[in-house]
Amino acid sequence: MITARFPAWPGRLQSFSKGSRLVALACAAGLLLPAFAARADAKVACPAAAPVQGPEGTALYLSLRKASQDTPFYKAALRTAKLTGCTAEGDGNGQRVVYSFGPAVSYEIHASPGAGFTEQVLVLTQTPAQARKLAAEQEKAAWKPHGCGIDWKGAPITEPGDDAGTQVEVRRSARVNCSVRLTTKGRQVIELRIAKAS
Repeated sequence: MITARFPAWPGRLQSFSKGSRLVALACAAGLLLPAFAARADAKVACPAAAPVQGPEGTALYLSLRKASQDTPFYKAALRTAKLTGCTAEGDGNGQRVVYSFGPAVSYEIHASPGAGFTEQVLVLTQTPAQARKLAAEQEKAAWKPHGCGIDWKGAPITEPGDDAGTQVEVRRSARVNCSVRLTTKGRQVIELRIAKAS
C-alpha cells in the first residue's frame, strides 16, 4: 500500500482547527474571493428624493416605492437576476419608478392619480403559462383581495406587437377599465403589462 505524507501546517496555521485551516487556504487560493466580493457590493437604492417635490409628490413616490417592492412582479424579477439599478421620474401628471435587474430584466410601476391611472410592466422571459399565473397574482396583489375582474377563463384578444415578430395577448375586465397585456415572441412571453384606469 502506498501512503503519502503531507508536510506540517506552516507557522500559525498549526494552532487552528482543521475547518479554519481549510477556509484560510481557500482564501489564499482565491476560491472564496467571489463570495466575499458579492457581499461587499454596495446595496442598490432608489433615489431618496421624489422626482416631483411637495407633500403630494413625496407621498406618491414613497408609496410607489414601498408598494412596488412587495409585488409578485418585483419578486419574480429578483428571483431571476440581481437588482442593479433604480430610477425615478415624474411630472405633474404622475410618477414612475423603474427597477433594473441586469441587461434583460426590468420592472416599473407608474401612477397618475389625477387621471386615476396605474400601470405596472415586467420585462422578463418566461413561458405563457408562467406569465399568466404571475399576471393573475399581480392583479390580485394590486387590487386586493380579488383583483380588478380580469377574465382569465375566456379567450383572449390577440393583437400585433409593436416590434417585428411579436404579438400581444390582451385580457380585460368586464367590470372596470382594467387590462393585462402579455407580449410574446416565438413561444415565450417577454413582457407583462397590467393597467387600470378609473
